[in-house]
Amino acid sequence: MGAPVDSAEPPQECVELEQQLFGLEAGLTGVATVARVRWSSDTPMQTSLVVTGWRDQTRETPLEATPATAHEHLLTGLHQQSSYTIQARGTSPDGTVCSAEITLETGSLPASLAPLSADVRAAADDQGYTFTHIISENSLYAAIIDNDGEYVWAAKVWDREVDGGGDPGSHAIIFRVMPSPDGTGIIFNTQGERLDETGDLVHIAWTGEELSRRSFLAGHTDFVLLPDGGAAMLGWTLRSFGDRTLLGDTIMVQGPDGDTRVICDAFDHLVPDLGRTYNTGFMPEEGDIEDWSHVNSISHDAETNELYVTITANNGVARIDAETGETAWILSDESDDFDIAAERTVHFPHSVQRIGDELLVFNRRNPGDTTMCSGAVNIALDETARTAAETWRWEGGGCFHVGFLGNAQRTDEGNTVTSWSHFGVMDEVTPDKDLVWRVSLGIGAAFGFSHRAPTLAGAPQ
Repeated sequence: MGAPVDSAEPPQECVELEQQLFGLEAGLTGVATVARVRWSSDTPMQTSLVVTGWRDQTRETPLEATPATAHEHLLTGLHQQSSYTIQARGTSPDGTVCSAEITLETGSLPASLAPLSADVRAAADDQGYTFTHIISENSLYAAIIDNDGEYVWAAKVWDREVDGGGDPGSHAIIFRVMPSPDGTGIIFNTQGERLDETGDLVHIAWTGEELSRRSFLAGHTDFVLLPDGGAAMLGWTLRSFGDRTLLGDTIMVQGPDGDTRVICDAFDHLVPDLGRTYNTGFMPEEGDIEDWSHVNSISHDAETNELYVTITANNGVARIDAETGETAWILSDESDDFDIAAERTVHFPHSVQRIGDELLVFNRRNPGDTTMCSGAVNIALDETARTAAETWRWEGGGCFHVGFLGNAQRTDEGNTVTSWSHFGVMDEVTPDKDLVWRVSLGIGAAFGFSHRAPTLAGAPQ
């Protein structure tokens, strides 16, 4: 996780300074930690930027893909209110050539962005960036945090003091933030307040402007991007049972061409227990409906092209074919698909990730019992023998009872990143539960879903 490491070798000595690379200039964009850098070369060459700044670390951007004489780079991964020295570098028949150095001063991210503190910093050679959203009483931002526990990017979704109007409930909420596949910025999702409104996937450029928007009718809470350029999103649906109306969930898949189809409907796979009453008021504009299935997260396994969703109605996780919507199994105490070693192995879940023969599940636990600790749980599966057992658990080193959102993600290195949502805490632990990174927000602010990415497009490495 964190920002890229220092170069293992010192920079090559430059020859013919300024004669082959020249005109280097940099200016801040609409986001105070993103700079547009331009320079020229007298012959076509592939170049990079050497950046020295935070803690005197020297890092270099990836080499350009193709030779050119006019060069431009959106430089990301910078800290606010910091000074950086930048130099362009390339290779010519004469050897390594460099431009003159320039100095860049980054600006300040908006003051209404909730303050962030690093309780535990990662090791200097760890890599990665955490994408999330930051919500407080007066504002909502999509944001990226590095391993130093510092904001390196943020874009306003709404700011009540700036935009005016109403209480926080009158503004759009977002849930998941992740990097766009093309490296041009971030994508986040919104949801509507009614079934005839859309949940949108919004693509924001590194420079802050909106690039595109994809809509899903009645879309809500979570989404995944698919390898073919499409996306899947959770949706809402209603069904009546006598004088009762229950709110259920669907999975919608939208292709790259924008065509959207429902591949799965909870009412077709689960039977509501009409001997129970379910919470009302979840969607006030739709009347006195009961919130039944409450599917609240979705993930994608690219190797098998399958989706995994968490379901509150039966404390379950479902494995679903992303093409056909066919359900392979449901892992739940209320299902006969698996022999589970202990009760409540899956309990009010809010995220799931498939990792080989295991699942990583974030269990929020019963919202009516605040003495129960939420946590990230590793579950070993034997799909032949149809057995499941918890093998590992992380509860934050204390006891957080998460009331909304919250999730866990396994990194490529095998660590686990957990968002404790309204507690304003995110952390990363090793398999031995050694805490290697923790950041906290000020009182009254919360994290949304967290998404860890090993690199950041445009950042020096």
